[in-house]
Amino acid sequence: MRCGGCSCAIKSFSISPKEILRAMDRRVRLYGSSSMGALRAAELDVYGMTGVGTVYTMYASGTLEDDDEVAITFDSESLRPVCEPMVNIRVAMDAALHRRVVNMENAELFLTTAKSLYFPQRTSSAALHHLKGAMPEPDRQRLADYLRSPEAPDAKRDDAIALLTRMRQDAETYETVPAPEVAVR
Repeated sequence: MRCGGCSCAIKSFSISPKEILRAMDRRVRLYGSSSMGALRAAELDVYGMTGVGTVYTMYASGTLEDDDEVAITFDSESLRPVCEPMVNIRVAMDAALHRRVVNMENAELFLTTAKSLYFPQRTSSAALHHLKGAMPEPDRQRLADYLRSPEAPDAKRDDAIALLTRMRQDAETYETVPAPEVAVR
């Protein structure tokens, strides 16, 4: 989804399951990862669509259900993201818990706060700002430092890389000329 503001969610349509099934009927191998592709793969893997990555696994397992978990908006001129997808925030928070950067109570408070923000305005910084006074300041600062660090995972980016790796591996293992490959992100 590319747009300059929150209105893009209303103006931009995602690929529908029917469109994907029509392509699969024409023997096109379809992969989904990272974003809406992961959601569609979770819906259509029983029909042969290949899902790849953490985001796909979270949708397929029922851990995620909402479309806004992967929604992201971009600045119309620079094409830089202006928000963070909730799924990235969730995966980063899980990593922060495992690294003991944050305790369960503060992790849940942070996730609830982040999820309550309208997706085009959702960022870790915005959620942390809303938590001033609600989370002990040393804990809030430690979490902020972690989320800005290279140690914090980027689930959508990591999944996109995994998708390309999987498609390359699959292409190398097919002995006959395969059907066209289409990745849905």
